[in-house]
Order: sequence, then C-alpha cells, then structure tokens
Amino acid sequence: MQRSIIYGSRKIVYQLQRKHRKTMAIQVHPDQTVWVIAPEDASEKLIESRLRLKAKWIINKQLYFASFHPRSAERRFVGGESHLYMGRQYKLKLIKAKENTVMVFQGAMRIKTTSTTREELALLVENWYREKAAVVFNSVLENVFTRFARYKIPQPTIVIRKMSTRWGSCTARGKIILNPDLIKAPTSCIEYVIVHELVHLVYRNHTKAFYKLLKKVLPDWEKRKEKLEYLLA
Repeated sequence: MQRSIIYGSRKIVYQLQRKHRKTMAIQVHPDQTVWVIAPEDASEKLIESRLRLKAKWIINKQLYFASFHPRSAERRFVGGESHLYMGRQYKLKLIKAKENTVMVFQGAMRIKTTSTTREELALLVENWYREKAAVVFNSVLENVFTRFARYKIPQPTIVIRKMSTRWGSCTARGKIILNPDLIKAPTSCIEYVIVHELVHLVYRNHTKAFYKLLKKVLPDWEKRKEKLEYLLA
C-alpha cells in the first residue's frame, strides 16, 4: 500500500506493510524506496509521526544511494564500452586474432577474438567471468572459513550457477551456490555473500542468532550488502 508525507519541501513516498508484530520498522532500500513495516493495530497518525521523526535519516539514506554510479545498461560489446570486474570498470578493447582470449590489463578488458557478433562476444566474456569466478570465490572461501572453526561445520564446496534473483544460496548438504555475476563486485561484497551462506550452515533461518553471528564475523555486513545491491542490482 503506497502512502506519502510532506516533510519541508520534500515528499516522502513510502510503502506500508502491516504485520503481526509489536514494533515498527522503517527501511530505505538501495533503489531509494521507503518501506514501513507496522503492527496491525498501528494508527495512521502514529505511522506518520514516526516517519517525520526519521525523515532526515530517510532523506540522507536516499541521497547516499543516489550517489552511486548508475546501474549498468544492457551490454552491446563494442569497443570503449565499460565492463565491471571485481568492483572496477574496464573499457572494452576488441582485437582481431586467430584465437579467443580475454584479459584485464592497464584499465582495459582486452578481447582477442575471431568473433564478430554480439552474441559470440557475450558468450566469450560470460565464460571468462565464470572461469575467474571459480578461482576468486574459492580463494575467498578459504580465507573466511577459518572464522567458523569453532562451529564444526565441514568446509563447503562452491557451485557456480546463474540465478535471476539471488547472489547466493546453500544446501543442507553443505554446498554454496553462487551467481557468476558476483565476480563483478568488489572482494568485500563477495566476502559478504560467502559469509552470509556460511552462517546459514550454522543457523538455517534468519533468526536473531543468525544476525548475531553474521555481525560477529562481519561487523560491517550491512554496508557491504547495500553496496552490492546498488552496484549490481
């Protein structure tokens, strides 16, 4: 249910969701939308009062998210186009060659290729991302898994799989499934996703215990999550 309030010269539009709960939560998402999760019996007057108290925080949060670079447009795979890799933008440079190779060097993503069509180039880059993802994801897992020694969980294996709405998930058998597009994010964001899934191997659901452990292992997890969602959403 969409509502709005006026604060000074600004109009704050928000989505209202009522749930069986005792407290009210106000959230600002990376796309700058505002969500209010309110108790079922909370009055409109109380909701608007809380929003006005939090208005400066809401506006500052929206400005923070707006400060990021715009999301990437659909890729055309032409020379000079920017492509993300591990949090950095690289200019695409196409070089005619007898074999296909991809590498990043001196601020450029250099593609030596026999291909000429957008579809062939897209597949070439996608396969390169997957190869790099396998190496980087496993390296990050090795680094962060030591923080879970006391919880006696077996070290999981990583599976790379394209997912439309998730960066990662885990199975009861101890596999961590990661989206190959995650390789476009900075290492800090990759660490966040892997740690999130490792915590799920200790606590399956998003309980208080889950978030307590996540905060203990990765104190700034919320900032990393916000950055990931905005850069690659």
